[in-house]
Amino acid sequence: MTDHDEQFDAISAVARARVVGCVNECAYSNVVIVHSGHGQSVWLGGIDDTAITTALCEWLIAGASQPPPPVLQSRVIAHRTGEPCEIRLPSASRR
Repeated sequence: MTDHDEQFDAISAVARARVVGCVNECAYSNVVIVHSGHGQSVWLGGIDDTAITTALCEWLIAGASQPPPPVLQSRVIAHRTGEPCEIRLPSASRR
């Protein structure tokens, strides 16, 4: 079980964050949507414990410009389908 306020505080400490209403992915709560500076979004579901939140924060601190680390890969979901998906972020050389 996650303390939602604590989780939000941790994420907010490393990135701009906000709580929104329903995103129609209830089966994957807690859902976090990471918007890259390259116009791509990565949807992550099941961000529901301290270790996963820590991994998310570390990825955000690193710039989230590379695919999520292995611990988060299995939590990437395709918005509105709930299916796991592969993401492709621009390489660092394209920045």
